[in-house]
Order: sequence, then C-alpha cells, then structure tokens
Amino acid sequence: MSNKKDIDYLLSLLPNPKTESWKYTNIKRYLPEDFIINDKKRYSNLENIEVNKNLISTSPSYRVWFKNDKFDEQQSSLPIGMSIKRLDTQKTDSSGFYFNSKLNGFNNDIKPASVFKKQEELDNLLKINNRFHENCYLIEFEEGFSCEQHIEINSVFSNNESSLNQQRLLFLIHPNSQVKLLEQVFDGSHKTNFHHSVSEFICLDNSFLEHVWLQNSIQNCCSVKTNYAIQKNNSKTNFFNFSLRGKMIRNNYHVNLFEPSSSANIHGFSCIKNNDHIDNFINVIHGSDNCKSSQLFKNIYTDSSSGVFVGGIYVDKNSQKTEAFQQNNNILLSEGAQINAIPQLEIFADDVMCSHGCTIGQPDFDAIFYLQSRGIAKKDAKALLNFAFLNESFKDLSCEKLKNLITQIVADQLNLNS
Repeated sequence: MSNKKDIDYLLSLLPNPKTESWKYTNIKRYLPEDFIINDKKRYSNLENIEVNKNLISTSPSYRVWFKNDKFDEQQSSLPIGMSIKRLDTQKTDSSGFYFNSKLNGFNNDIKPASVFKKQEELDNLLKINNRFHENCYLIEFEEGFSCEQHIEINSVFSNNESSLNQQRLLFLIHPNSQVKLLEQVFDGSHKTNFHHSVSEFICLDNSFLEHVWLQNSIQNCCSVKTNYAIQKNNSKTNFFNFSLRGKMIRNNYHVNLFEPSSSANIHGFSCIKNNDHIDNFINVIHGSDNCKSSQLFKNIYTDSSSGVFVGGIYVDKNSQKTEAFQQNNNILLSEGAQINAIPQLEIFADDVMCSHGCTIGQPDFDAIFYLQSRGIAKKDAKALLNFAFLNESFKDLSCEKLKNLITQIVADQLNLNS
C-alpha cells in the first residue's frame, strides 16, 4: 500500500476552493477514500481488456501505445521522422519543467517560470506530478516532418485498487513541421482512480500542431490534464478538447505566444449528464507582436451535472498588433444543472483587438416550435438544435474522418440516433 507520507504530501498540495482558479472545483471531494500512489503492484494485467472498441481511431497506420505508463514499442507504429525516448525523471529544471533542462540536452533560452503568468496557481499540480510520475517520454518530430493523418496516442491504465495514475510527456516539434495528434486515455479497471497527466509542448519556428484531446473512455474517475505550450516564431497550434464523460474532469491549458506572428486556437465542447463535473481553465499569454489567439468553448449540461469555465487572455505591454478572441456559451437542460464562468482580459498594450463573452441559457423554444411545425418530434428537435450548437466548436478540425467520428459521438450522446 502507499506510504502515509506520500498520501499526506498529495493531500497537502491538492488545490482547494480557497485557490481562485479552483474556486468552484473541490478536487478532494471526488477522490476515492482509500487509494494507492506509488506501489508498482497496483497495475493489473491488460491482456483481457477490450480497448479498441472504446477508443476512437482515425489512423490505423500510426499508433502510439502507453500501457500502465510505459511505452509499448512493439505494439506502436511510428511514421518516419517521429521518435520516442524515455527521459531521466530526475532532470527537470528548477521550475519543475523538462523543456528548459539542459540536463536533457536542450539548449533553449526559455525560462518557463517567467513566461507562464499565474503559474503559481498550477505549481502544486506540477509538484505532485514531479514527485510521483515514474516515466517521462520525449516525443520528437524532426525538422520538416509532415503527416496528413492524426497520429493516435493511446494511454491505457488498469489497476487492482483505486490508484493515482501519473503521466508525463514532452513534445518537441522542430521547425517547418506539420504534426497532428489524437490523444485519449482509457481506464480498464472499473475502479475510482485519479488520472493526472502533464504535457509540455515546444513548437519551434514555422511549425504547426493540431492536438485533439478526447475524453470519452473514463467513466467514474477523476481526471486532470495539464498542457503547457511555448510557441516560437510564426508557429501555429490548434488545440481541441472534447469531454463527454467523467466523474470529475479538469483541463488546464497554458499557452505562451513567445515570439512574433505565432497563433493559438483552443476550442472545445462538453456534453455531460448525471452528476459529472467539468472544469476548463485556459490561460493564453501574448508575449510578442502580431500574435493571434482564439478560445471557443461550448457546453451542454443536464441532470445534476456542473461545469466551470475560466478563460484568461494576458497581453504583455510589448505585444502590439495583438488579436485575441474568447467566447464561452452554455446551455442548461435541467433545473439541477449549473455553470460558473469567469472570462478574463488583462491588457497592457495599446494596439490590440480583444474581445470576450459568455452566455448561459436554455434551449431556444421558438426554434423547437418551428421544427415541430415542420413535422419533427419535440425530442428530435431539441437534439438537432443542441447538435448545431456544439458543431461550431469542432467544425475547424482538419481531418474529415475525425470530424465525422466526433459528429457520431455527439449524435449518440444527444440520442439523435435512437
């Protein structure tokens, strides 16, 4: 079983509602009463777990498998120009990051502690991950890499007892690369586990990254996913986040547009029910001139589900010609559902175009009545309108096959196919 000191350390660092960015999410409330942290015997056999039917697949050619936090090289298939290697878990920099650590052979001039505003609000999560993660893998794409397909990154966990599962990944995307990723986590143990994953992204000059994070396979677990991204000159990122089930889901995005003409789009939706809870925290920092960012999150809540949206845009005083957009729209389908939204702008430059907005409401009953007048049943009319509402958040996906799969998932969630 876990060392009591480890449990006490974890509980002492977990954020609570007294922390501003966790005001509406008490993570301790969702943890199992008794769980294992660092006992390697906690993992169970994966052989009898049917994973493929629960994970979305668009590219059978290129798949990466992490099984119980270990890279499965034999089952994985990588395109030319992509490599994966394990890093020394003791070689982070003084801030707790890998991507500025010269100990790992990097020669970056980036100091994460200084470029991530409000970093103190996530420090404890990083400390927890640094203390307990057993492996860190560098996923590297060489200069000029290009792949039209989304490379699947599938992480599978199975535990004998309720456990803390940690994961740590570092993505290094070299200049002029075009990278598309579909990342998912699957829990096959049917236990109440706590999944905590931290990913670092370095996007170098003229690179492009499309990263899709799909949460559709963790039913009764607490899941926290934190992404840190630093973008160099003229790089572009598209982050998509789709959350459909999970006892408690927290998504953290910290993106720094570190050099001129870089851009970031962070779009997503959630469609949850029962007593599920989702919390999206986004912080985009405009740290240089001529940078653009967009945040668009659409959410539907029913039953007694609840959600939080905290979206931040920070524009440094030297970041002129900035364009930043933020929008959060929410529909509550039942009296027991609730949402707390905190859109934020901090602007210290003069020549900028920035906007933010938030809406919370119920379905459009006039539109429902109109569809009924055209012979569509009321239940189907509601589902169609809800589908159209969510569609905007994933219509810009570059892969039509993936877009169709997301469409199918949403339709099933809204009972459009019943």
